[in-house]
Amino acid sequence: MHNPYQTAEDTPDKRVEGENPNRVNDRNRARYKWMLEDLDRGVGRILDTLSELDLAENTLVMFFSDNGAVGMSPKEFRMFRGGKFSHYEGGHRVPAVAWWPGKIKAGARSDELIVGFDLFPTFTDIAGLSKSNPDDLDGASFKAHLLEQQDFLDRDIFFGYEPKLGTAMRRGDWKMIVKEDTVQLFNLRNDPRETTDVADQHPVVTGAMQQAIDRFKSDVTPGS
Repeated sequence: MHNPYQTAEDTPDKRVEGENPNRVNDRNRARYKWMLEDLDRGVGRILDTLSELDLAENTLVMFFSDNGAVGMSPKEFRMFRGGKFSHYEGGHRVPAVAWWPGKIKAGARSDELIVGFDLFPTFTDIAGLSKSNPDDLDGASFKAHLLEQQDFLDRDIFFGYEPKLGTAMRRGDWKMIVKEDTVQLFNLRNDPRETTDVADQHPVVTGAMQQAIDRFKSDVTPGS
């Protein structure tokens, strides 16, 4: 769901003057719940229709969010630090569901790090079209992981929003956030809530990841 937080019942004649449909507050929290239920019903109709038309076994459905939570739940109930527009896990770590009856093992779970740009190489791989993909794609196919539960590749992942949020990097369980002169390092296996910066405790890891971030930023800077 995305703001403005409005439901089918929020017709123009019912709007309260001065009310902001974009804010996180109790009134909009109730609307958010309604929107979530409506989304659930809509997705259910799509899946039911695929089954009714005998298309389910020929259709891969992926369901996920483009960013983390918007702060509708109180902080004490949130699984991760931060939210939307943040490099902390709460800003971008989201669950995803893959549905393909007869192809994906029912009930299978995965903790692999998969990102949005992996979708294109995965879909073209499944469709048998990957040979024509460019050699310099950022993403990688997770077809074998999805269909056969094979391990997915280890790789560095970079993401950023300069200059407001800086640049972040994942390398295995390590997570680094660099903003101007501030460097933070977290071990997500031991500290998924990112409560403790351990950059000073691991100078070798910190230095190597900083260098990797510098190379990445140089590679993606226009004109470099």
